[in-house]
Amino acid sequence: MSVQASGHRYGTVATSRDTSGSTGNLRLLRALAKESMRGAPPGAADFEAQQQDAGAKIATLSAKEQDYYHGAQAALIAKYECATTTAERDDVEHVYRAFAKTLDAACRAEQHDPARRTQSRFNLPYGAQCLGDEGKRLGARLERYRAKFNHTANPHVRAAELRAAAHVRQEMETEIGQRARQKLDDVQRSEDEARAAVDAAFNAAKTIESGDPYDREIAFTRLEFFAQRAFASPETAQAFKAMQQQDPEKFAVLKQWEADVQDKTKWAQGSIASDPFRRSFPVPDVPAGYLGVDENTLPAAHYGETLLDRYRARCADVKNAHTLYHAAIERGPIKQAYIASVMPPKPEWQQELEEALGRVLLSPIPFGGVLANLFGPKSNMSPSLRAGLNIVCGLLGGNGPGLLQRFPLFGQKIADKLQNVSRT
Repeated sequence: MSVQASGHRYGTVATSRDTSGSTGNLRLLRALAKESMRGAPPGAADFEAQQQDAGAKIATLSAKEQDYYHGAQAALIAKYECATTTAERDDVEHVYRAFAKTLDAACRAEQHDPARRTQSRFNLPYGAQCLGDEGKRLGARLERYRAKFNHTANPHVRAAELRAAAHVRQEMETEIGQRARQKLDDVQRSEDEARAAVDAAFNAAKTIESGDPYDREIAFTRLEFFAQRAFASPETAQAFKAMQQQDPEKFAVLKQWEADVQDKTKWAQGSIASDPFRRSFPVPDVPAGYLGVDENTLPAAHYGETLLDRYRARCADVKNAHTLYHAAIERGPIKQAYIASVMPPKPEWQQELEEALGRVLLSPIPFGGVLANLFGPKSNMSPSLRAGLNIVCGLLGGNGPGLLQRFPLFGQKIADKLQNVSRT
């Protein structure tokens, strides 16, 4: 009996036995995909859930077709997960819808072909990759059953191979369902814990009070305290973003703190850089705040880690702004120490010019060269250049230009000495 003919006879064997388990597992995997993408850009969780539907359909096709559609799906997922704008994600979803229609057509063709439908009974059930080595062992058993089915004409043997394959698939789907349920429970438990941690951090920050009624840094302190506890892991970062999406007014007080910090940072920028006679130096930017993180600009790949990095960068901005503001309101030595810590070094040409001017100005004074070495400006000029500068300064200290004019031979010796010094 040919495979085509056997399909008509065995095409429905054990089909209903597989369907209920695979359908239940698909619901769990869809839920797991959505839970894993909480706080993600709008539509990202639904897109990830759709991949479970597509994966289940691909699992029913032949090995060659599976490779083809898996490759196309992987390219679309990679493109979507690297997108950093809503428009880019919409473009990928448009292409994905066309891909899904093509996949549906392939699945319908497979279902209407009894022989191909029978062969799909030996395929790995969707989600088998989560079984690891055990899944590979059971998959090898299914392939052995397929080989025996295809290489025998005995209808009883073929029916037995189909029943054996159905038993293995049912065993695998049971295990897949259990693991998916356990993973989903773990993710939901982790989400609940993360939400509780964010709530605890927010409530604790609101209770922070200063003993000084005139404390002007309290908003900085509250924001830093909240961030240290709320952004401790990718899970808490996603929980904060999800809570913000679900209830934008929940963190209204946090928004007030951020506005206060932004206003004070702007004042500090103008205050600490107000001296027109001081060289310019970099000052921290006004912090954008934690509520201003736009999830639409973040790639979906490794979303939790990327979101956490973005929040921690905002936390560093708040800390830098706090240091700036503290220096601005304290004034005096604290302000000067802050300016010195952020002041960039002078360019080399300026350092060399200052040292040269210092030596020239000290040259008329007895022991001016010694004083310049001890107390004058220093630079990274070469020893040869410094030696030549000292000689000229020594001459200038003894009315150098007139001395060189009155004693040309002595001036020539000095010039020769400078040349020898420069060559060394």
